[in-house]
Amino acid sequence: MKKKLFVVLALLLAGLAAVTAVSADVISGIGWLEARGDGTARVEGYVKNLHIKGNGVLLYHDGGEEDAAEVTGYGRKIDLPGGWVKYEGFHGTFNLKDADQTTVALHGRNIGLQAIGRGTVWLKGHGTYTYGTPGGIVTGDWSPDGQTFSIDSE
Repeated sequence: MKKKLFVVLALLLAGLAAVTAVSADVISGIGWLEARGDGTARVEGYVKNLHIKGNGVLLYHDGGEEDAAEVTGYGRKIDLPGGWVKYEGFHGTFNLKDADQTTVALHGRNIGLQAIGRGTVWLKGHGTYTYGTPGGIVTGDWSPDGQTFSIDSE
């Protein structure tokens, strides 16, 4: 059973990585992004402050120091190999501060995301986003094919 879960997780992550790599649109911002919509939202890198809410499946991995995430709401928590945590039937909020080498992904509906830090945010589905650039604030729509945003708070 554990081997099967590991294989499924590996395939899921490989698929997300492949889709991100295919996305030619990488947009640079100055360290923050907010988004609302349905689909998939993934944050990777150093998280100064992350707040994500919604309904669906949430995956979390902390590859650096072990940082405590605050999770509220309900869903079935599953500890996976390699330090990954999965919440099935997730309906709630996930908060994290000052965490490095972090990956958080939520696939579902009614996603609300606020990310401040340094790394990438990938959005796929239908919704809107707002992020800061050196030239001001930019607002747009999620891409059904996926779009990567590079943010840097420093």
